[in-house]
Amino acid sequence: MMNRIIYSAIVVLLLSGYQVQAKKLKAMLSYAAFYAPGKGPYLETYLSVIGNSVVYVKNQNGKYQGSVQVSMIFKKGEEIKFADKYNLLSQEMDDSTKTDVNFLDQQRIPLPDGEYTFELSIADKNSADAPFLNSQKVTISYPTDKINISSIQLLESIKQSDKNSQLTKNGFDLVPFVNNYFGPAIKSLQFYAEIYNTPKILQNDLFLLSYYIEDYETKVTLEKYKVFSKQQPKEVNVVMTQLNIEGLPSGNYNLVVEVRNNKNDLLAMKETFFQRHSNIATVASADPMNADISNTFVAALIDSAKLKECIYSFRPIANSSENNFEDFQLKRATLPTMQRYVYSFWKSRDSNDPEGAFRKYMEQVENVNVSYKTPINKGYETDRGRVYLQYGQPNEIIKEDREPGTYPYEIWHYYKIESQSNRKFVFYNRDLVSNDYRLLHSDMPGENFEPSWQEVLHRRNAKVNPDVNAPRSRNFGDKSQDNYGNSNKSDYPR
Repeated sequence: MMNRIIYSAIVVLLLSGYQVQAKKLKAMLSYAAFYAPGKGPYLETYLSVIGNSVVYVKNQNGKYQGSVQVSMIFKKGEEIKFADKYNLLSQEMDDSTKTDVNFLDQQRIPLPDGEYTFELSIADKNSADAPFLNSQKVTISYPTDKINISSIQLLESIKQSDKNSQLTKNGFDLVPFVNNYFGPAIKSLQFYAEIYNTPKILQNDLFLLSYYIEDYETKVTLEKYKVFSKQQPKEVNVVMTQLNIEGLPSGNYNLVVEVRNNKNDLLAMKETFFQRHSNIATVASADPMNADISNTFVAALIDSAKLKECIYSFRPIANSSENNFEDFQLKRATLPTMQRYVYSFWKSRDSNDPEGAFRKYMEQVENVNVSYKTPINKGYETDRGRVYLQYGQPNEIIKEDREPGTYPYEIWHYYKIESQSNRKFVFYNRDLVSNDYRLLHSDMPGENFEPSWQEVLHRRNAKVNPDVNAPRSRNFGDKSQDNYGNSNKSDYPR
């Protein structure tokens, strides 16, 4: 998994799981949806501009100041429902060499329930670089006949306030954490969410609120990071708290908020992805030495070489601690140790039928080994094989191997991956002869994001390394952008 870190010249749409790039400007943009009783839904956008990535010029006060022009348009179909264009100014600086102070902007945009196209333009007003333009889908849905949970807003700080500002909610100034990467220096995960319609659905019955961290890959709840409490229904039930993550190992996680009734029925759930990098040594979640394998399916797996190969093929769906077993222990592991590990691995994923889960997965491994193997790697070791095993069969696959000036490529389209909608993966084949298609770009959180993927894709006939930031005119036969935006052909692995 790729760390969600700001690198040269990017703007990141984090809560939507999408990333975009400008030429030099560094910024992060996230958004969250809420509901105001009596008024309706609204969207909050959070833009953080990296101070030293902006060009500063002297203003009328003789101070150095940066200026970023932001334009936001929300369309429902072809109808513009909201549009705004404004300049975001940095602090005034006496010294143009000391401009490492980031500046933050938050907007609240009333938007009724529906699906919108969010068009963003962002540009450094003091730079000649062209503005960055991007478009993506945003869905807002707060039906009144069931309990709803707002987006989970990650926070940098919570501070009580007796004044109202754009950052104020329920008497507190909430400074957004416009990122989903938590480095070693961060000790706590602070967040805010709201729960709606509990009096209407539950009347006066108490409900159970819980929030917790779960492993992103396995969906296993980390009990150490789970908190729950009984709540009285209110017009808006507020969740404003923090979890101590000082001991949380490196990995990919979901922060989850749940509402259950007094019968423990799940009434509403919301989750958001985050990534943790820590200096804490990872503790294995599955201990193969303690698993009881008597009278289990693994007792019949007695070929050490085949069993070892099975464990290698688990890598696309294994978490970091399980991969540690493969990396550091598997080569020296005995047959009983491997048997216990396989049982523990699948027991943690399906406690009722670990054998069924194992058999189903190994069938998928056989399929990708046939479809995606190369002269060097087995199918599950390739990028396409890994994505297929991790996320399942895509809804659509577009293949292009004769587009002029372009490497052979495939675009995989998933209508739904867990909580993520409309996610795509672009694979390309640089050597032209093998079956080795590498992952070039994806808008799935945690995957490789390449803002200039079209430029890379069209380097097949380039005699020199082009400037990936230079605008590229469309050539005759150039279909990559249309294919990316309109997935309508299917070709599934057999």
